[in-house]
Amino acid sequence: MDNSKNDPAKGPQSSSSSRATALGKPVDSILTVNPETLTIKYRSVGEPEDGGGESHFAVVPFPKRYEDAVSDALKLLGRYMAHPTADQVFLKCLATNAVPEGDGILVWAEFDPANWALAVQPGGHVQVFEKRHQMPSPSQDLFWDGPIYLVFGKTEYSLTAWTKSEQYLMINRPKNYAEAVGRARDAAYKRSNLPQVKPVANPATTLKFYIFDDEHLTRWFAIPPAAATDDALWKEAVPGPLGILGVIAT
Repeated sequence: MDNSKNDPAKGPQSSSSSRATALGKPVDSILTVNPETLTIKYRSVGEPEDGGGESHFAVVPFPKRYEDAVSDALKLLGRYMAHPTADQVFLKCLATNAVPEGDGILVWAEFDPANWALAVQPGGHVQVFEKRHQMPSPSQDLFWDGPIYLVFGKTEYSLTAWTKSEQYLMINRPKNYAEAVGRARDAAYKRSNLPQVKPVANPATTLKFYIFDDEHLTRWFAIPPAAATDDALWKEAVPGPLGILGVIAT
């Protein structure tokens, strides 16, 4: 008979320990969850030099509908959001059965609001995300300053993979190619432990920048090479504030 569960040397083994391991977090870091509540998370936009924002949490009685959960999120966490209205935010659920990303990062999954009761259970977690806004194309005399998300890509065996949303870094929107290179290398130096990031920090590499057609990073195209020397072309191509800029080192 296996008595490992009651072995004093090993300590008690429980289902919560298995769950903690599955989520990539130590047992002591997971708070006891009231099964009649919902935990809501929102990650605010922080200063670019900090590499991201700050996480904020709220606990509410478990909502019966998706719309009620959004309302609770806006009521308690809206003060941290740039656009705290129901039509500008959406929720993702915690994919508890998914394998965590690198460094134990949790996986947040899209779901149909109509399937609220199936996707999110009492005692569960959701995260609030804000919809991205496309800025109007500025003239040559006007350039919108502000933070943008920087994602790193790496191509292996003819397949390109980008860093996950929890690994996005933030930089100030670059006015030209040279500024983009400098800011990308500075940001990469802080996170050079990731395989996609390390080559970008190497000053011997050449950097190519990309823009995306959707926030899921499923479609992208390269900023024209001519933009490296044409500042006006660069300003037309670079994403607006809170947009996503991709970079790959070659």
